[in-house]
Amino acid sequence: MARPPRAHPDLPRELDRYLFSTEKVQFRLRQHWVRIGKPIALTAGCVVLFVFLAPFVTSPNTFIVLAVILLLGPVLWLIWEWIDWQRTWFLVTDRRVMVVHGLLIRKVGIMPLSKVTDMGYNRSPGGHILGYGEYIFESAGQDQALSRVPYVKDPDLHYRKISSLIFAPPQRRAYDKLLPFATGSAMPISEPEDAWWKRS
Repeated sequence: MARPPRAHPDLPRELDRYLFSTEKVQFRLRQHWVRIGKPIALTAGCVVLFVFLAPFVTSPNTFIVLAVILLLGPVLWLIWEWIDWQRTWFLVTDRRVMVVHGLLIRKVGIMPLSKVTDMGYNRSPGGHILGYGEYIFESAGQDQALSRVPYVKDPDLHYRKISSLIFAPPQRRAYDKLLPFATGSAMPISEPEDAWWKRS
């Protein structure tokens, strides 16, 4: 059985199925690599420590324990975090902001642009140097599924793009153009020629 045509063929298939066919994707990106900076630094440090300690270990059992603690554990954690980073997407359309993440359990956090009342933008000294920032979305509701997006690459550029969507002048709805009374004017009424009150 042939699959139906995709509405957004330039997106990964998983992201495509979360979107409406009428949505226009503004951008999608992975988080900055700094997100996995801790496991990278820990793994590198453990490798250096293992190389330094290995010549002094004489017992095979001690060597194996040392290798498991200093090599296998950090490397497995780094691989896990790297795969999770690869499968995390920050996506913005003309209707909503979305973050898709998780390995064993895929999670989708969504904030409709119509619900966003304000947007904060944080950039630490490290973010200025390495080129990442954090967005904070505020709305009138409580317990939103998406409120913070950390480690955003090229944060100035994407901040302007999102702001232009959130704070753009609202477009007139389709029926506002069709029905004059939707703008506040009186609804035109046409009376039948043979109305009973006009008959003699």
